[in-house]
Amino acid sequence: MKSSDTRTHQAAADSTAQPNRTSETPYTQRSARNDESLTTRESDSAQTGTARRRFLQLVGSVSLLGVAGCSSDLGKSSKEQVSYQDVPKGNQQCSNCQYYTSSEAGEGTCSRVQGDIAPEAWCNIYAEG
Repeated sequence: MKSSDTRTHQAAADSTAQPNRTSETPYTQRSARNDESLTTRESDSAQTGTARRRFLQLVGSVSLLGVAGCSSDLGKSSKEQVSYQDVPKGNQQCSNCQYYTSSEAGEGTCSRVQGDIAPEAWCNIYAEG
């Protein structure tokens, strides 16, 4: 045998005799990918939990503002939106509407319309009460 053949034969024998410790088996590759995806999922879960927690804090704050009466017209329609008029429409008037609440000062309030409401007024969301 030539010396170059001997070296090639020896290198081949060495590579089969000792396994390559840096190479990964398919199992260890899958395991590493699973570990990475778990870490990513845990990170996503933590971020989602933080975002959810912040959202709930904001919703709670807005709810408290409504309960405190800081914004009593929040969610109500404007007078223009409901075609509010200062005169009744036949027998229909605010004083006998289910949404109207009278006050001693003369004008009342409506649970659906913003602002002060005259008892003899009318709008298109009138509901006999």
